Amino acid sequence: MLVLGATVFMTLGCGGDREPRSGAIDGSIAPRDAPAADGRALDAPAIDGAVADGGTDPAPALLTQCWRTMATGGDGEVLAIASEGGSLFGAGWFKERFDIGGIAVDTASSQAGVLFALDAATGAPQWVERFESETYSQVGAVDAIGGDVLIALTSDTPVQVRTAMLPAGAVLARLRAATREIVWTRSFETTSPIDVSFGKIAPNGYFVVAGRFDDQLTIETGRVLDAGSGTAGPDGFAAAVDAATGAPVWATSFGERGGFDGVAHAAFADGDLILTGESRSDASIDSRLYLQRLDGDTGAVVWRQRFVPAWGSGSAEVLGTAIAPVPEGLLVAGPLMSDGADVGTGPLSRVASEDSAFVALYDPATGEAIRANVVRARHRYGLRAPLPVAGSTVTLIDDDAYDSFDATTLARTAIWELPLSVGEEVVGLASLSVGSRIFFAGRDNVVLHTLDPLVICLERP
Repeated sequence: MLVLGATVFMTLGCGGDREPRSGAIDGSIAPRDAPAADGRALDAPAIDGAVADGGTDPAPALLTQCWRTMATGGDGEVLAIASEGGSLFGAGWFKERFDIGGIAVDTASSQAGVLFALDAATGAPQWVERFESETYSQVGAVDAIGGDVLIALTSDTPVQVRTAMLPAGAVLARLRAATREIVWTRSFETTSPIDVSFGKIAPNGYFVVAGRFDDQLTIETGRVLDAGSGTAGPDGFAAAVDAATGAPVWATSFGERGGFDGVAHAAFADGDLILTGESRSDASIDSRLYLQRLDGDTGAVVWRQRFVPAWGSGSAEVLGTAIAPVPEGLLVAGPLMSDGADVGTGPLSRVASEDSAFVALYDPATGEAIRANVVRARHRYGLRAPLPVAGSTVTLIDDDAYDSFDATTLARTAIWELPLSVGEEVVGLASLSVGSRIFFAGRDNVVLHTLDPLVICLERP
């Protein structure tokens, strides 16, 4: 059971037999919608056609680095970043020690959450805050407004934050950036696993989070979100609280009984929340691309789409890991891990059986597919963390580089590589554009075979 009383969290999910239940928090149990037909989409989409680059890649260009800041002392990752008032805020996790520019914190647990601030102009560390539990904690999301930072924290036991003790489960919190004084918290308490991977302040002033959970999610007003029973896998969920006060506004869950659902990315479009990820009906079934649009004010379902693989179990693997609203519609991208997967335009094939990714365009009013493209990827996990759209160009992280795509034709127009040392391997998990600079965050995999949390500042080409 998960109780929302003083905290928040993130990570996204998908579904099949059981559809989303949503609405304003009123103390009642959320009703279930009628199941959708199990097809390539709820309605057959009108498709302009599929594009294929045929393996032809643009010549890579090199980005210019303005600074690099890396934490050492133990494994870790930077999962999310935000910027305000000349500071860059990073959130993630670490093991043993997190030492960034001489500001260090240690942990005796197997994994501790971390929140830190850097000078956005120079990369110089300003402060580090540790979130310590008995065994596991992680800060999965961060945003900033009015001199404060808002975070989503998950843990399996209560977490000590200075003089405050936060409950286990998932906690949303607003803190003063200068002092880390807690303004408010909201919690989803649970004895089952919960994960949060998205959390941003929406245009309407709500702090919106998304993730996945097991068992039941109970909000402090008495509303229950059910993740199924027995051997049911995790369900996706999304929730909104007032960013100023932390008061709950709405919550919804979605997923299949007996299956696994995960949401990898979300974005706001015309004030609504768009979610993408993967959906499996059980552990042996192909991964399906999942898209859903929720009303930003109420959490009500506007539309939902789930695309069934083109052929047999275990052969068609695809999931969405990035969403970018563009003038032409909704651009969705992610890894294409096997031939035969469908993103609404028909069966797709990898480029020469190599690591590949798809980029697809969808109608924001219905979620129906318009066209898709398949390109080589630098890693099997494909594209993620889109930067703001510039004109008709959208740019996404491709492992240790950036790829730019024409938002209308979906053709890849540029590859921007990071200036790395020979043999160095980095993985980008979050990205942010501020003025003429791009901030790339994630981990460095090379030094002594550790995962070192990393933030790189790059000049926009």
